[in-house]
Amino acid sequence: MTQADPCNAETRPSPPHRAEAYVPLASRNTEWGFYGTIERAGESPETAWRIASALIALATSADDQNGYGAEGVRDFLDSRDGRHFADMVAGFIATAPGGHTVLDRVILKAIETHQGWKTDRMMARSCGIPVGLPYLSGMVHYYAGLAEHEGEA
Repeated sequence: MTQADPCNAETRPSPPHRAEAYVPLASRNTEWGFYGTIERAGESPETAWRIASALIALATSADDQNGYGAEGVRDFLDSRDGRHFADMVAGFIATAPGGHTVLDRVILKAIETHQGWKTDRMMARSCGIPVGLPYLSGMVHYYAGLAEHEGEA
């Protein structure tokens, strides 16, 4: 029996089913950000957007009404940070053994990578994100705060 390897798209366990029920907000930046970047990489942007939004919401608890919200996920993906996230996904696809990839699994790998990084003092000073959070959670929280602030203006 092949052991599940989170870094190998062929043996990585499937994502949780709870992500299938998540309804993402539509991109407001289809030219750049995650949407445009993943399209230029040759993937279906609609499919990739739906999968990435749901899995990021699940990984960051943005689907649990904790203040992160769908706006934080959408705005992260629409940002320069989302473009870099898409670059990582595209890189994982390009380097997959034998060219065999499953989009949800390479997106999960990118999420795991981003969650493995931690926010630092510079981010705390410039963005108000507490030090030591998983990077992706911190960024989704940051963009949710910006969206909330824009709603008050």
